[in-house]
Amino acid sequence: MAGNISPRLEARVRRDYPPQATEEVIAFLRTISDDHATSRQDPERLQAAAFILLEGDVSRIPRVKTILARDWRDCLVWAGLGQPDWPDRLNEMLGTLR
Repeated sequence: MAGNISPRLEARVRRDYPPQATEEVIAFLRTISDDHATSRQDPERLQAAAFILLEGDVSRIPRVKTILARDWRDCLVWAGLGQPDWPDRLNEMLGTLR
């Protein structure tokens, strides 16, 4: 069963990707919360990091999967979400939570 993604992250995906790629990106992001549940990290944080590393290119999904499988912490650091200010960074990128 695939996990969920936050409404604000889903809205960002829909804004940044063409319609034909949107569902593929969303499906990929949904797998992250299940695959990395044992990390005890905020699922939105991990999903947003993966989204950032895609760099707007759906063909990067296999590469980002590899990074996540090797060490999810690399994904956070490389996406700029590895520091304690990561909630602020997410709010800047996705808008504030309501």
